[in-house]
Amino acid sequence: MNTKNLFIIIVIPIAFIILFISSNPLQNGITKKSNIKEIYYVDNISEAHQEVINLFNRKNEGRIKIIPIDIPFYKFSTNERKELLMRALRLNSERIDIFAADIIWISRFKKWAEPLQNYFTSREIARYCSISKNIGYLGKNLIASPIYLDVSLLFYREDLLKNLPNSQAFIKKLNSNLTWEEFVEFGQNSNKTNNFYYFPADEYEGLICSLAELILQQDSTFYNGNFSLNDKKSRKSFQFLVDLVNKYKLSPTESINFRENTAYSNFLHNDGIFLRGWQSFALDNKNLDKSTRKEKFLKIAEMPYFDGFKKGATIGGWNLMLSKNSKFKKEAVEFIKFTLSDEAQKIMYEKGSYLPVIKTIYQDSAFIKKHPSLKISQKILSNGILRPQMEDYTIVSDIIAHHLRLAISNKVSVETALLQAQQTINQVRRKR
Repeated sequence: MNTKNLFIIIVIPIAFIILFISSNPLQNGITKKSNIKEIYYVDNISEAHQEVINLFNRKNEGRIKIIPIDIPFYKFSTNERKELLMRALRLNSERIDIFAADIIWISRFKKWAEPLQNYFTSREIARYCSISKNIGYLGKNLIASPIYLDVSLLFYREDLLKNLPNSQAFIKKLNSNLTWEEFVEFGQNSNKTNNFYYFPADEYEGLICSLAELILQQDSTFYNGNFSLNDKKSRKSFQFLVDLVNKYKLSPTESINFRENTAYSNFLHNDGIFLRGWQSFALDNKNLDKSTRKEKFLKIAEMPYFDGFKKGATIGGWNLMLSKNSKFKKEAVEFIKFTLSDEAQKIMYEKGSYLPVIKTIYQDSAFIKKHPSLKISQKILSNGILRPQMEDYTIVSDIIAHHLRLAISNKVSVETALLQAQQTINQVRRKR
C-alpha cells in the first residue's frame, strides 16, 4: 500500500476525530440547556479569522455562538484538508455548519452544500468585487461566498538582490515587466546555483498553481472543454518547471519536497533570492516560521511571464459554504454575511493580509491611504488567472501533479509525464 493511500485510510480519520474532539466544548458529555445556537465553522483559523469570530460572538451574545474548528495549513496541505472535509461530509456530520472551501473545490463540494442565493438579496450580492462574482457561482446558483482572495507573488530579498551584478537594471524590470527568459538569464549570471528561486514542487495543488499560471498565461481558454496536454503550451510549461531545477539549476533539487511553508522556511534559512508565494504570506505568523529577522528585507513583485505572452498571477482564496446538514442554516448565514461586512473584511486584511472580496474596501480612499500596498495587490489581481470550475478539476489536478513531480525529479521525461498524465485522466473520465 503506498503512502498516499495509507494517509487517506488511517491518518485522515484519526486526525478528524482528534480535531473534532479537541474542538468540541461539550466533550465532557454534560450538555447545558440553552437558547444559544452553536454554529461549527471549519477552516484554517488564523488570528484574523479568530478576531472576526470573536467580534461576531460579542455582537450576538446569548443568541448565536460560532465555534471554530481549526484545520491549519502547517498540519494539513490543501489536498489533505479536502480529503478530511469530504470524509466528514459524507458521514453527514452535524459538527459542520460552515466550512471553508478552496476556489477550486466548489464544484466538487456542491452536493454537500446548501445553495445561498435564497438567503442573499441582489443588493448583498452586488457588494462582491468583480473577481469574487466569478468564484462562488455554478451556473446561476450561488454555492459559496468568498471570504478572502489571495494572489501569487514573487517575493525577493532586497538586501541580497542589490549585491548581485547588474541588479539595478534588473530591479527596474522586476518592478515593471519581467519575462521568465530575462529572469533565467539574470539568475544564471548571478552565480547563485540552486539557491536563486524557490517554489513548492511537492505532489499537491501548490505545484499545479505554478503550472496553471504558465499555461493560462499562454492560453486563457486551455481548460475549456476536453483540454489536451499534448500541445505546445503544456510542453513548454512542464519543461520550464523541470528546467528550473535540472537545467538552469536556479531552484534546489529539494523543491520536490516543498510545500508553501517548507519552501518559505528554506528560502529564508538558506538566503535564497526569490520565492513564489502568496499575498497572505506577509502576515501569516501561524503557518510560517516568522522567527527570523530576515522578513524585513522581503519585497514583492508580479510574477514573470513568457516573452510574447501576457502577465498573469494565480488567483487563490477561500470561500464559505453552508452544510446541507446544518440545523441552524439561518444563523449560519448570518455569520457568512458578517464576514462580508466592511468591518470584518478590514480585519481580515489588516490582521492577515487577506485580500478583500467586496468592492467598497477597494473604493475606500482612507483605507487605501493607510494601506498603499493594497493598491499594488489590486493591480496584480486585475491580471489574475482563475483556475476552472470543473467538477473533476481536483482529480485532474492530482494526476497532473503526480506526473509533473516525477519529471521534475528526473525520473521520467517531460514527454512521458505528459503522455502518462493524459492517459490516466482519460481513463478516469471514462469511468465517471
